[in-house]
Amino acid sequence: MSARIWVWAPVAAVVAAVTVVTLVVVLNADSGTAARDPRSAAGAPQGRPACEEKVLVYFDTDEEMSVGAEALLEIPKVDSIVTHTKADNYERFKELFADQPELIENTSPDALPASVEVLPVEGVDADVLESELHVEHADEVNVLPCVGPQR
Repeated sequence: MSARIWVWAPVAAVVAAVTVVTLVVVLNADSGTAARDPRSAAGAPQGRPACEEKVLVYFDTDEEMSVGAEALLEIPKVDSIVTHTKADNYERFKELFADQPELIENTSPDALPASVEVLPVEGVDADVLESELHVEHADEVNVLPCVGPQR
């Protein structure tokens, strides 16, 4: 039994680390492919906060992300999306952890998922949208807290 723990403990640690790193990478992302009218601190329309909670949907492959992004745009509660390929997320990862070369060296480009940031329509709660997207579109869906300036 203890031999199994020695085998699975490092695997569990790597999975946990990749999940945390993915969230950090996406939270600090400022590039990606936008669809519709993505909001930014400088471009938020009158009456909407400059910083809003978003929902992050993860996909195993870029192809799944592309198909998923198209489906997400069809949902009435979705205002806009920003897509991030696996390569986009890996490049951000390398920038964020440039001071930790061992971490970069031990993380393959394929370790990070593709993702879609979803901005809910004004008045739609991000937590509610997260629950709906989790059931309909992906196993991994998280609400991104607002990390930008508030108005």
